[in-house]
Amino acid sequence: MPVDGEYTSGANGAGRSGARPTYGKKYKPPGARSLTIRQFGGMEPGALAGVLSASQRGDLEQLADLFTYMLSTDAHVRSVVSTRINAVAAAPIDVLPGAGDEVLAELSAEFVRGELERIEEWEDRYSDLLYGSMLGAATVENRWRPEVDCVHGDLAFVLPRDQRFNDDWSIELRTYESGKQDWIKTRDFPGKFTVNLPHNFAERPTLTGEMRAIAWPWLFKRIVEKIGLEGFGRMATGLLYSIVSSQADENVIEQRLEDLEALATDGKAAIKASQEVDDPIRLLEAARDPGQTSKTLLDYYNGEISKGILGSGLNVEVQSTGGNRALGESQFDTTILPRLQADAKRALGALRRDFIKPLLAYNVHKFGGVMPPVPYLQARLVEDTLAVDQLTVDSGAATVDELRRSKRLPEWGPEKGGDRVLQPIAKSPFPGFSLVPDASGGTPTERPLRRRPLEKPVQLTLPGTGSSQTRSAFATTPLAIALSRKSAVRVR
Repeated sequence: MPVDGEYTSGANGAGRSGARPTYGKKYKPPGARSLTIRQFGGMEPGALAGVLSASQRGDLEQLADLFTYMLSTDAHVRSVVSTRINAVAAAPIDVLPGAGDEVLAELSAEFVRGELERIEEWEDRYSDLLYGSMLGAATVENRWRPEVDCVHGDLAFVLPRDQRFNDDWSIELRTYESGKQDWIKTRDFPGKFTVNLPHNFAERPTLTGEMRAIAWPWLFKRIVEKIGLEGFGRMATGLLYSIVSSQADENVIEQRLEDLEALATDGKAAIKASQEVDDPIRLLEAARDPGQTSKTLLDYYNGEISKGILGSGLNVEVQSTGGNRALGESQFDTTILPRLQADAKRALGALRRDFIKPLLAYNVHKFGGVMPPVPYLQARLVEDTLAVDQLTVDSGAATVDELRRSKRLPEWGPEKGGDRVLQPIAKSPFPGFSLVPDASGGTPTERPLRRRPLEKPVQLTLPGTGSSQTRSAFATTPLAIALSRKSAVRVR
């Protein structure tokens, strides 16, 4: 059995000397009809405590089922988790040369770029690894395809519920390849699985999943929703009641109850009024909105869920007074962006260690039989754009492509003049027209006169009023304009 971190030696798929792909047990999930995932619609606090306790011992099946249920039934949980994962999965990835021989490093980086582009479901598998930050562990299977002169790699999906921690904190996978349940120790097959075990804080791996922090707010939110709906159904339509005479006997009261039931059911009833009561049927309505308390609590727990996943609720929760854009951007830079960067580094680091390194080891013949430097993967989460303003243009310090990039437009490239330095547009000394060469290149001709802008009305201050804004007027009539001039006659 190979040792952790080593690869099987011998002839590879290309018939060259070097490492060869590790073959062994293959991960195979259960069939769609035989897969049963737990439902948690009526979950109580004791049941949630049991699920969290079982996951601390390394069993992730119930926890993975719970998180799947939360993501598939709660719109807010789905929104914030998808926001965090998709923000990283959609970012461009740069393959940077590793440390070592520069020529080999460049060749290695170019080879890895091509291999990553060959992976058909790259975004999906990358997202699967990013989900490790939510659950605490994520695994994909490396599928190697030896061809004539190269060993290509692909990535296959592994159900989160088919993972568990071994005694040495490594991951085991449940497979049904032989038709019955069996477990694969990923550490026994280096190069066959890519495992992402994010270590978000200094604790054992079974406690690092970030969705654990929102499990209790999610459950309390469900309880509030249930109680709120029951209260709304009871109080929203009001309560019919009847007032009878103080001398009424039991027969009268029983008849009145039947009348109320008929009124509530059919919407019509004939009721005799008592001699002492003119209005026998009345409606008791709620003094306030019956759903307001529930809404307040729901907003609170949604805010807790947002903070647990994104680190801030300012970017997703807008109150009735509106949002603060500057504060939201500040919270993104200080709370959300660092989480996205950490997610990307952990997932890409796992791919570099468990997928790219064996990929290069299986293809050393392309690098003269020498193991080349392993490239680094880097996600571009924030695009650095040059702010091109008028001063930059007037000083000739920007090119056409830099201007287009600052406006988020595609670059032209040198062939279309994208590397040309921007030149300031000469301004004519005459505001009404400017001189431009004619079509033949001869004597300049006049450009058609532009319409002169409307003059701003002159503000007229009546005599003796000073500059009071409450006594001022705008000179918009001929008389008012005449009075506003220096030669105007003083109004007496």
